[in-house]
Amino acid sequence: MPTSFLYLVSIAQTIGTFAFTISSFFGIIVIYLTLFGVRKTFGTYKYLIVTFTTIGIGLACLEAVFHPNLHFYNNGFIYFSYIFPFGLSKGTLKVIISMYTGVYSVTISLLAVQFIYRYWALFSLKQLTYFRGYKSLIWVVYCIFFGGIWWTGAYSLMEMDDAAEKYFEEEMLIQYCVSVKEIPAQTVLAYEPESGLIRWKSALYTLLISSIMAFQ
Repeated sequence: MPTSFLYLVSIAQTIGTFAFTISSFFGIIVIYLTLFGVRKTFGTYKYLIVTFTTIGIGLACLEAVFHPNLHFYNNGFIYFSYIFPFGLSKGTLKVIISMYTGVYSVTISLLAVQFIYRYWALFSLKQLTYFRGYKSLIWVVYCIFFGGIWWTGAYSLMEMDDAAEKYFEEEMLIQYCVSVKEIPAQTVLAYEPESGLIRWKSALYTLLISSIMAFQ
C-alpha cells in the first residue's frame, strides 16, 4: 500500500509549523518597527501594514495548528484536516478549515487595498480621504465581506454528500489510510460519477472563488 502521501503530509505539517514560527518572529519585528521605528510611514498605511502582518501570522497559525490539506483526484478535489487538535469534534473542525479559506480571502483583499492606497498616494492624494477617519471603515467592510463570502461558500457549497463520499472513499484509504467518514472533509466534484451531469454546487463554488480572485 503506497504511503508516499502520508510522508508528504508529514513534511507539509513540519513546514507549516516552521512557517508559523518564522512568520511570527519576523512579523512581530515588522509590527514593532512599523509602529515605533519608521517615522516617515503615512499614518493609515502604517495600520494597513500592521493589520496585514497580523492577519498573515493568524493564517500561518491556523496552518500550523489544523494543517488543512488539499488532494486532487480526477474530477474533483477534497479539502480536509488529518488531525483533531484540542479534542475538537469533526463538525467544529469543518467550520475551522472553512474559516481558513475566509482568512486567506481577507489577506488577498487587504493586499488589493494596499495597492489602491499606494496608487492614490502617487497619483491622486485627494482620494486618500477614503483612508482617514470613519471612511476607512469602507476597507474593513470590504475585506470582511469577501472573507465572509469565501468562508460561507466553502462551508456550504463544499459540503460532502453521499456521491462525493463514495467517490473519494477508496482514494483516501489508499493514499492516506483513512476513511472520509472519519475526518473533517469538504469536496468539490465537477460531475456526477454515475450520470456525468454537472454538479451545480461545485460549479457555483468554482465561479465564486474565481470571481473573488479576479475582482481583487
